[in-house]
Amino acid sequence: MSSSSSGRIGGKVASVVKEMTKQQPQQQAQAVSPKWSAVHAQALADGKNSYTDPTTGYLCFTEIEHLKRGYCCGNKCRHCPYEYKNVGKSPAEIAVDREAAKWKRK
Repeated sequence: MSSSSSGRIGGKVASVVKEMTKQQPQQQAQAVSPKWSAVHAQALADGKNSYTDPTTGYLCFTEIEHLKRGYCCGNKCRHCPYEYKNVGKSPAEIAVDREAAKWKRK
């Protein structure tokens, strides 16, 4: 990955983290009822790529990790920043976005 593309990705990640952490994690948890919301907000504030869902114990990616990937994987991820663009598409169609994301990072 070139330094210019990592700079673009880093800038996007920084802006998402800044936006998501404007409020304290506890305030965000009160506005959104799921148990994972406070844990997710804290993970963003800490700059983490993932957190453990307190209800299921599953690993869950934050927006930070999704932005690093660079495209929607089509799996209906909880924190998808790509508006679920590839949900319902075939693996071949998703591969087109994956390849485009690779070129953007170069």
